[in-house]
Amino acid sequence: MTALTQLAGQRFACFLVLRRAPDLVQRNGRRRTAWHCLCDCGAERVVRTEHLVSGRSQSCGCRKPEMCRAANVTHGHIPNRRPTPEYQSWRGMKGRCLDLKHIGFARYGGRGIKICERWINSFEAFLADMGPRPAGTSLDRIDADSNYEPGNCRWATHHEQRVNRRGKKCALLVQTRWHSDNSRYVSTRYPSTPRRSQCRGQGFDPPLLHQPKPWKSKQSRSCPV
Repeated sequence: MTALTQLAGQRFACFLVLRRAPDLVQRNGRRRTAWHCLCDCGAERVVRTEHLVSGRSQSCGCRKPEMCRAANVTHGHIPNRRPTPEYQSWRGMKGRCLDLKHIGFARYGGRGIKICERWINSFEAFLADMGPRPAGTSLDRIDADSNYEPGNCRWATHHEQRVNRRGKKCALLVQTRWHSDNSRYVSTRYPSTPRRSQCRGQGFDPPLLHQPKPWKSKQSRSCPV
């Protein structure tokens, strides 16, 4: 009994080899040995010997959708083509820093903000360092002028990100009020921001946004002749 006939009764993935099939003749005239195989789903197919041994043919095609899904899923964070919040943050980070056509590239990648080598090509590493994304938060850099890297990133709320915004300036706002006797006085107040305490009592004199104009009474106004 030759090695070819010993394949009968053996199992290769979903195929059970039944018996020898007539040789398959290729276009160049070469002959290939083949076998009648029974798939687990009940379908019978003729499969070449080298395809069975190498694993190239594993089923009649009934497992193709399942195998495609398994091959395309690496981290499980795009179920039904709907990315999870963590994957959206990782993809948005790459878009802002690497995509020249991204709406925020000028403020990130165009400004020299980069992604560390550990995160740039590995979502699994990003997820392991950052952990699950809490509800109501997004990816934020602690130092707004530094790169995306494990020691400089956190999940922060919208309010926390506004406090940490780069170029935040504190300035006095000028309000103009009128008395009942048409006399006017100017009052100033600090903006209602979390950094207003930095403007008070620390020798910081922020400039006025609007300088008050000198008031003129109605009698002093010149009337056209």
